[in-house]
Amino acid sequence: MEEDEKKMYEAESKALAAITMALPQEILHTFKKYKIMRDMWDALENRYKGNIAIRNSKTKLLKTQFSFFKYMKNETLDDIITCYCHLMTELDNLDIKVEETEKVEILLDALSPKW
Repeated sequence: MEEDEKKMYEAESKALAAITMALPQEILHTFKKYKIMRDMWDALENRYKGNIAIRNSKTKLLKTQFSFFKYMKNETLDDIITCYCHLMTELDNLDIKVEETEKVEILLDALSPKW
């Protein structure tokens, strides 16, 4: 092997080892078949984010949930804030961009009936 090829091989091995060590023991067996870091990364992404169709479906659902985020009867302020934070995290995880003013308006609208 030439020097460049050795460096690439070492980098690939280190990256694969790092990802493998970061996986929980319960799912490690699922990913043992991957010998190339990129293949393992793609498999992990597919498992946790889903394929394009699933991501599109999740995106549509989250946008709908965001649009209709409201106070529900018998919810406490903590419940509303927890749901709101969870929704914001999910939007962020799927890289769905929402203007800060929209975020504030949605939260204020949800709080207005009771508080």
